[in-house]
Amino acid sequence: MVSSNNKKRTRHHSGSSGSLDNEGPLPQECASAESTSSLIKARTLQSPPAKAQRKGDFESIDFWIQHDTLLHDAWLEYGPKVPQLYNYETDNRTSTFHERFEQDYIDPKLRDVVNNLVQTSSRQTKGIGAEDENVKNQAIFESTPYQIVSGVYALPNLFTKKFCQDMVRELNHLNDAGIPVRRPNSMNRYGLILGEVPGLKANLDHVVQKYVIPFALHLFPESAILSDLVESYAFVVRYADGEDLDLAVHRDSSVITLNVCLGETFEGGNLGFESWDERDHFRYSHALPPRNETVSFEPGMTILHRGAQMHEALPLKSGKRVNLIIWIHGKDGHVRYAPYEKDEQEHYSVAWTK
Repeated sequence: MVSSNNKKRTRHHSGSSGSLDNEGPLPQECASAESTSSLIKARTLQSPPAKAQRKGDFESIDFWIQHDTLLHDAWLEYGPKVPQLYNYETDNRTSTFHERFEQDYIDPKLRDVVNNLVQTSSRQTKGIGAEDENVKNQAIFESTPYQIVSGVYALPNLFTKKFCQDMVRELNHLNDAGIPVRRPNSMNRYGLILGEVPGLKANLDHVVQKYVIPFALHLFPESAILSDLVESYAFVVRYADGEDLDLAVHRDSSVITLNVCLGETFEGGNLGFESWDERDHFRYSHALPPRNETVSFEPGMTILHRGAQMHEALPLKSGKRVNLIIWIHGKDGHVRYAPYEKDEQEHYSVAWTK
């Protein structure tokens, strides 16, 4: 499965009163403002339907290229419902989380542990050895994920319940915008590419850099080093009656995949995984795997796995399920499959020092 794929935020104002009696803008002023509204123009576009259930990443590509700037500006004009989910800084080297993002959305115990490890890692690069407190924090960090089926790990203390709730609220808000939305990848037809809504992906980029990549290096040292995990592609997929109900067996276009069940209310829709073994580094068959391991994907659950591990979404029986998925890969989407030898592998602390 492959992907489909910043300006500072501004708000459009249809007019401002310049009259002494404060009765508002003249009708011609409103008409002039509406004629330049990107949001109004975007809402008049007829979005091409997503049909292909495989190899659909370039479906209607000319439409999305032609209207890329207009759609970008329309999203800026529409604005967010939950502002702390957004970060409009364009340079990840100097920007930080939105001031409330980590506080509201990252588990406080994990946040404190990682912050201490980040500080200690920085000191260690200057020659100061590990302290007892650092050893304790490392033990907590390393014991946070646990394997639920072969090769698939749960991260129970990453995002808070409030994050999932606010993301669903924001996604419903965006769904009501009337702005055309491109399919998220080559197989899923319904969802949203977060990078196409200005500011919505930036905080998640910081989550990946600070939390997810260290976990990935710890759990999958033979599958990735830091240079394999320098870019990410974040999107949302939606399963519901009348839309996609399942997803055929596939690999992801990633080295590592993070998958978060945001909600909402549903039955069925478990995830099926083929048991991982080292041969998967070199096996490219898309034959249906023996479905001997399944994951009951409950709202709020976060899992991490290799993109190369064969998996599928089993049929949804009722309701609606929304997932946040982040594919992590090398520069320009490069995905390495060959395993690393022991002496080539990197300790997860390098993610906090480079």
